[in-house]
Amino acid sequence: MSVDIPFFNRFANFSEELTVDGISYRLEFTYNGRSAQWSMSIFDIDQNPLVCGVPLVMNFNLFYQYPGRGLPKGEFYVVDTTEEEERVTRENMGTILTLTYIPEAEL
Repeated sequence: MSVDIPFFNRFANFSEELTVDGISYRLEFTYNGRSAQWSMSIFDIDQNPLVCGVPLVMNFNLFYQYPGRGLPKGEFYVVDTTEEEERVTRENMGTILTLTYIPEAEL
């Protein structure tokens, strides 16, 4: 079953812990006002960086290009719940757009 990850767009920088496929990770999200873009970083539970600064874009497997880095085995996507949005913004991420994790077992 896919997991919708809570997203707090009222903060320009926040982190949260997520357990998927039985492993805990720390996710960090940062909004860059100059580039008008959200980015995501994933750390293991000991705060070791696995991948940092990946832009959040819609309908794209965000971490496909990073195999073998200790990342979750499933896939992360930004999903448009209305099918009307053209791109990720500070306001629509976490409201109209959701960050979804699809476990390896469902792929």
